[in-house]
Amino acid sequence: MTAAVVPHALAAIDAIDERMPDVLLLDVMLAGPNAFTLLHELHSHEDLATIPVVLCTNSADNLIAEDMAVYGIREVLDKATMQPTDVVAAIKRIIL
Repeated sequence: MTAAVVPHALAAIDAIDERMPDVLLLDVMLAGPNAFTLLHELHSHEDLATIPVVLCTNSADNLIAEDMAVYGIREVLDKATMQPTDVVAAIKRIIL
């Protein structure tokens, strides 16, 4: 498994077009269009709507799980409290 890092939502779309990821680790506050703009775009394509997402945010308490599931968000990590091991564990739960 390899990782790709992109600076903003538009670059993410290009990277996803080049190589279908197993999972997206997505920060809500991307530069330019935010994560929900990217998720809405992905959701509009049948083949991309199934990509599982781990969302990182400072507003985890304000998100409703049922609303997030529509966009393939499988885990929400609170950036204020998460540790690197939490990210690794979340990704492992999704892809293994």
